[in-house]
Amino acid sequence: EVNILMLHGTTMGGFNMIDLSSLHKKIGIPIVSFLDRAPRDELVVHALRSAGKENKIEDFLRQPKYTPFRTRYGVIYCLFEGIDEREVENIVERYCIESKFPEQLRIANIVASIARC
Repeated sequence: EVNILMLHGTTMGGFNMIDLSSLHKKIGIPIVSFLDRAPRDELVVHALRSAGKENKIEDFLRQPKYTPFRTRYGVIYCLFEGIDEREVENIVERYCIESKFPEQLRIANIVASIARC
């Protein structure tokens, strides 16, 4: 049984943005997205304009802002839906063992890297 969906960012395959609110409504479980650096909105908007994706700028700017959380390895930035900030802080404290990212995402990234070979 899945209790929470963890993502590495909210863009997949370039400029395909995930709307956490819509996704949460569809799947009915909490979602947390993690980034190792704070998003720089002005750079994302510039990249979207340069790629001719002006229609996605409004969607991007409408997203809530990432919240920073301190780990023993530095700061990680989280965007979350269907879960409160304290619960996200508990996830960060409990599962960020070997890096800023929760072990579940760290291991998934390792497996995906191996699968690409």
